Amino acid sequence: VVAEIAVSLALLVGAGLLLRTFHKMRHAEIGIESQNVLTMGISLPDTKYGTPVARRQFFDRLLARLRSAPGIQVASASTLIPLEGGSNGYITVPGRDDGAIKNQLFEYNYVTQDYFRAFGIPLLRGRNFSSRDEDQAAQVAVKISEVFSTPNRPADALKDHSWTAIINRSMANLVWPNQDPIGRTFVIGGALPVTVIGVVGDVKVWGIRRGGAPQAYFPFPGALAGRGSRQLVVKTAGPPMMLLGAIRSHVNALDPTLAVILPRTMEDVISDGMSDTSLQTWLLSVFAALAVLLASVGLYSVMAFLVSQRRHEIGIRMALGARGTDLLRLVFAHALKLIGIGVLAGIVAALWLTRLIQSLLFGVAANDVPTFAAVSILLTIVALAACCFPAWRAMRVNPIVALRYE
Repeated sequence: VVAEIAVSLALLVGAGLLLRTFHKMRHAEIGIESQNVLTMGISLPDTKYGTPVARRQFFDRLLARLRSAPGIQVASASTLIPLEGGSNGYITVPGRDDGAIKNQLFEYNYVTQDYFRAFGIPLLRGRNFSSRDEDQAAQVAVKISEVFSTPNRPADALKDHSWTAIINRSMANLVWPNQDPIGRTFVIGGALPVTVIGVVGDVKVWGIRRGGAPQAYFPFPGALAGRGSRQLVVKTAGPPMMLLGAIRSHVNALDPTLAVILPRTMEDVISDGMSDTSLQTWLLSVFAALAVLLASVGLYSVMAFLVSQRRHEIGIRMALGARGTDLLRLVFAHALKLIGIGVLAGIVAALWLTRLIQSLLFGVAANDVPTFAAVSILLTIVALAACCFPAWRAMRVNPIVALRYE
């Protein structure tokens, strides 16, 4: 019984910590407004969209159609969406030889002007991208495409080109602490200078558990020099999935050979990011519930056996004037001894178990005192409840029959 109680408590503590983790993740600050946001991928084949100009024309036409469609408030395109990872690289800052910057990976995302509106990302300082910024990025994209298609390309092929960027708060604080980053310049790829025009709030890139990372946003046409799928992000006035058919129609009207890839609401993206925690919580809760059931049945059986074995003693006590409360105290005192030892052993086991699941926790400590206390109290109540029937039987023992019992 002691072993069953200890195992039950350890599993219940693990399940409780994962349940609290699930709750914390559900209400974690991601940096975006996820309500009524629909995301999907679009991949343009090279046979038809082999140049940056052709790719930009398609997305410009598609976004123009979507922005005028009923029920769609904002339509934008990007290379990535929050929580699902991204591309990154190193930067250099003219006049700075800082090891913290040199060894830091910066996240990159290429977005259209309405990307921040679609996700509700606040603009903290400076300005948003303009059509001029996008045209400039498109010209650089064409140049990059030409450079990389040329063998033995010169190292300074992009020295006369540049584009703009909007950075997040973390990058601003890391690279230019206590300074105004607007108008500052950094270099990506060792060759392309980038001018900061704005600062936005932090958004989680690599999942809910991980903190914010320094990130730079570039004009979307700058990404069209390369291949790969692009993300379409739509903010709707009502339920997003209701407009999926209309969005597919607009895509097919421009090119019947194209299809949207993995359409999901942003709520679904968040749920997908929590799927591993959901499964682990469910499994551990099931095992904990079974362990509690076994411990309760085991404790009930032991106490029933105790009452049966001590029936003669109980008869003598009752003949000498013992009251019902005295018999209750007799049964529950023995039960509390077993429960107390089991709970103490369970706390030790739980401290060891939580070390194994510590990497799965978010926003809660592995030795969270409220969780340990709540589980200990709950298990004690359940265990005492399992003793009620044997205690009731002890109170109803007939002293005459008990004195004759061998």
